[in-house]
Amino acid sequence: MNIQRPASFDIQPRKWTVAEVRALYEQGFLKKEDHVQLIEGVLYQIPGEGIPHFETRTRIANEIVLQLGRGPYFVATNGPAFLSNISAPEPDVYILPAAVSLEDMTGTDVLLAIEVAHTSLGFDLGMKRDVYASHGIQEYWVVNIVDQTLHIFTDPKDGDWGVEREQDVHTPVAPQAFPDLVLSLGDLISLPAE
Repeated sequence: MNIQRPASFDIQPRKWTVAEVRALYEQGFLKKEDHVQLIEGVLYQIPGEGIPHFETRTRIANEIVLQLGRGPYFVATNGPAFLSNISAPEPDVYILPAAVSLEDMTGTDVLLAIEVAHTSLGFDLGMKRDVYASHGIQEYWVVNIVDQTLHIFTDPKDGDWGVEREQDVHTPVAPQAFPDLVLSLGDLISLPAE
Protein backbone atom coordinates (compact mmCIF):
# COMPACT_ATOMS: atom_id res chain seq x y z
CA MET A 1 0.00 0.00 0.00
CA ASN A 2 1.40 3.34 -1.03
CA ILE A 3 0.42 6.13 1.38
CA GLN A 4 0.26 9.56 -0.12
CA ARG A 5 2.02 12.06 2.18
CA PRO A 6 1.03 15.70 2.18
CA ALA A 7 3.56 18.23 1.02
CA SER A 8 5.88 19.18 3.83
CA PHE A 9 6.00 22.66 5.22
CA ASP A 10 8.34 24.42 7.54
CA ILE A 11 7.07 24.62 11.13
CA GLN A 12 8.67 27.42 13.10
CA PRO A 13 8.04 28.73 16.59
CA ARG A 14 6.38 32.13 16.73
CA LYS A 15 8.89 34.87 17.50
CA TRP A 16 7.83 37.61 19.90
CA THR A 17 8.96 41.23 19.92
CA VAL A 18 9.64 43.46 22.89
CA ALA A 19 6.56 45.54 21.99
CA GLU A 20 4.34 42.44 21.90
CA VAL A 21 5.62 41.21 25.26
CA ARG A 22 5.02 44.66 26.77
CA ALA A 23 1.45 44.47 25.47
CA LEU A 24 1.04 41.05 27.09
CA TYR A 25 2.04 42.61 30.43
CA GLU A 26 -0.18 45.65 29.94
CA GLN A 27 -3.18 43.45 29.11
CA GLY A 28 -2.58 41.22 32.14
CA PHE A 29 -1.64 38.06 30.22
CA LEU A 30 1.81 38.18 31.79
CA LYS A 31 2.73 39.29 35.30
CA LYS A 32 6.07 40.10 36.93
CA GLU A 33 5.79 36.90 38.98
CA ASP A 34 5.73 34.86 35.74
CA HIS A 35 9.51 35.46 35.57
CA VAL A 36 9.81 35.44 31.79
CA GLN A 37 12.66 36.82 29.72
CA LEU A 38 12.59 37.49 25.98
CA ILE A 39 15.69 36.11 24.30
CA GLU A 40 15.94 36.11 20.52
CA GLY A 41 12.17 36.19 20.17
CA VAL A 42 11.48 33.29 22.54
CA LEU A 43 9.96 33.69 26.01
CA TYR A 44 11.83 31.70 28.64
CA GLN A 45 10.33 31.15 32.06
CA ILE A 46 13.10 31.60 34.61
CA PRO A 47 12.74 30.21 38.15
CA GLY A 48 12.33 32.86 40.83
CA GLU A 49 15.48 33.70 42.75
CA GLY A 50 16.13 32.27 46.19
CA ILE A 51 17.57 34.11 49.16
CA PRO A 52 21.27 33.39 48.41
CA HIS A 53 20.81 34.67 44.84
CA PHE A 54 18.89 37.76 45.96
CA GLU A 55 21.39 38.64 48.70
CA THR A 56 24.40 38.13 46.42
CA ARG A 57 22.89 40.18 43.58
CA THR A 58 21.99 43.00 45.96
CA ARG A 59 25.41 43.05 47.64
CA ILE A 60 27.23 43.13 44.29
CA ALA A 61 25.01 45.95 42.97
CA ASN A 62 25.39 47.94 46.19
CA GLU A 63 29.18 47.58 46.14
CA ILE A 64 29.34 48.72 42.51
CA VAL A 65 27.17 51.77 43.24
CA LEU A 66 29.21 52.56 46.35
CA GLN A 67 32.50 52.46 44.42
CA LEU A 68 31.27 54.21 41.26
CA GLY A 69 29.49 56.90 43.24
CA ARG A 70 27.23 59.32 41.42
CA GLY A 71 29.27 59.09 38.25
CA PRO A 72 28.01 59.09 34.71
CA TYR A 73 26.83 55.48 34.86
CA PHE A 74 23.53 53.70 35.33
CA VAL A 75 23.61 50.50 37.39
CA ALA A 76 20.55 48.34 36.77
CA THR A 77 19.50 45.32 38.77
CA ASN A 78 17.19 42.55 37.67
CA GLY A 79 15.60 44.55 34.88
CA PRO A 80 15.48 44.14 31.12
CA ALA A 81 18.43 45.04 28.95
CA PHE A 82 16.81 45.96 25.63
CA LEU A 83 19.39 44.52 23.25
CA SER A 84 17.17 44.42 20.15
CA ASN A 85 13.49 44.37 19.23
CA ILE A 86 13.44 40.61 20.00
CA SER A 87 15.82 40.36 22.96
CA ALA A 88 15.36 41.81 26.43
CA PRO A 89 17.10 39.44 28.84
CA GLU A 90 17.38 40.48 32.48
CA PRO A 91 20.93 40.40 33.80
CA ASP A 92 21.17 40.40 37.58
CA VAL A 93 23.29 43.54 37.36
CA TYR A 94 24.41 45.63 34.40
CA ILE A 95 26.15 48.94 33.87
CA LEU A 96 25.79 51.39 31.00
CA PRO A 97 26.53 55.07 30.51
CA ALA A 98 23.86 57.24 32.15
CA ALA A 99 23.51 59.21 28.92
CA VAL A 100 22.10 56.12 27.18
CA SER A 101 18.35 55.69 27.55
CA LEU A 102 17.05 52.17 28.18
CA GLU A 103 14.77 52.58 25.16
CA ASP A 104 17.70 53.40 22.86
CA MET A 105 20.35 51.10 24.29
CA THR A 106 22.10 48.38 22.33
CA GLY A 107 24.27 45.54 23.53
CA THR A 108 27.44 47.51 22.86
CA ASP A 109 26.28 50.13 25.38
CA VAL A 110 26.42 47.56 28.20
CA LEU A 111 29.83 47.90 29.80
CA LEU A 112 29.37 44.95 32.17
CA ALA A 113 26.61 42.37 32.66
CA ILE A 114 26.65 40.09 35.70
CA GLU A 115 24.63 36.96 36.32
CA VAL A 116 24.55 35.31 39.74
CA ALA A 117 24.26 31.56 39.30
CA HIS A 118 22.77 29.48 42.04
CA THR A 119 20.45 27.20 40.08
CA SER A 120 20.89 28.78 36.62
CA LEU A 121 24.53 28.03 35.81
CA GLY A 122 23.81 26.05 32.63
CA PHE A 123 21.52 28.78 31.26
CA ASP A 124 23.95 31.57 32.23
CA LEU A 125 26.96 29.82 30.65
CA GLY A 126 24.95 28.68 27.63
CA MET A 127 22.06 30.73 26.25
CA LYS A 128 22.89 33.98 28.06
CA ARG A 129 26.62 33.73 27.30
CA ASP A 130 25.82 33.39 23.61
CA VAL A 131 23.18 36.13 23.39
CA TYR A 132 25.34 38.61 25.28
CA ALA A 133 28.28 37.95 22.94
CA SER A 134 26.14 38.17 19.82
CA HIS A 135 24.83 41.58 20.91
CA GLY A 136 28.30 42.92 21.74
CA ILE A 137 28.03 43.35 25.49
CA GLN A 138 31.55 44.45 26.40
CA GLU A 139 32.10 42.17 29.42
CA TYR A 140 30.10 39.40 31.04
CA TRP A 141 30.58 37.77 34.43
CA VAL A 142 28.90 34.69 35.86
CA VAL A 143 29.28 34.44 39.64
CA ASN A 144 28.81 30.78 40.59
CA ILE A 145 27.84 30.95 44.26
CA VAL A 146 27.78 27.17 44.68
CA ASP A 147 31.33 26.46 43.43
CA GLN A 148 32.61 29.94 44.38
CA THR A 149 34.02 30.61 40.93
CA LEU A 150 33.81 33.58 38.60
CA HIS A 151 33.56 33.11 34.83
CA ILE A 152 34.75 36.18 32.92
CA PHE A 153 34.03 36.81 29.24
CA THR A 154 35.52 39.78 27.38
CA ASP A 155 36.31 41.08 23.90
CA PRO A 156 33.16 40.06 21.98
CA LYS A 157 33.76 39.57 18.28
CA ASP A 158 31.70 37.95 15.54
CA GLY A 159 29.09 36.68 18.01
CA ASP A 160 31.49 34.99 20.40
CA TRP A 161 33.85 35.94 23.21
CA GLY A 162 37.49 36.57 22.38
CA VAL A 163 38.65 35.87 25.93
CA GLU A 164 37.15 33.50 28.50
CA ARG A 165 38.64 32.76 31.89
CA GLU A 166 37.67 31.39 35.26
CA GLN A 167 38.94 32.33 38.69
CA ASP A 168 38.18 31.88 42.36
CA VAL A 169 35.72 34.47 43.73
CA HIS A 170 38.20 35.33 46.50
CA THR A 171 40.63 36.80 43.95
CA PRO A 172 39.88 40.53 43.56
CA VAL A 173 38.68 41.48 40.09
CA ALA A 174 38.00 44.69 38.16
CA PRO A 175 35.98 45.10 34.96
CA GLN A 176 37.92 46.29 31.90
CA ALA A 177 35.80 49.45 31.66
CA PHE A 178 36.41 50.30 35.33
CA PRO A 179 39.95 49.31 36.37
CA ASP A 180 39.55 51.12 39.70
CA LEU A 181 36.35 49.22 40.54
CA VAL A 182 37.95 46.32 42.39
CA LEU A 183 35.51 43.76 43.73
CA SER A 184 36.18 40.97 46.19
CA LEU A 185 33.18 38.88 45.24
CA GLY A 186 33.91 36.22 47.84
CA ASP A 187 33.01 38.79 50.50
CA LEU A 188 29.69 39.53 48.78
CA ILE A 189 28.41 35.99 48.20
CA SER A 190 25.55 34.62 50.28
CA LEU A 191 26.15 30.89 50.56
CA PRO A 192 23.23 28.51 50.05
CA ALA A 193 22.11 26.62 53.16
CA GLU A 194 23.46 23.08 53.37
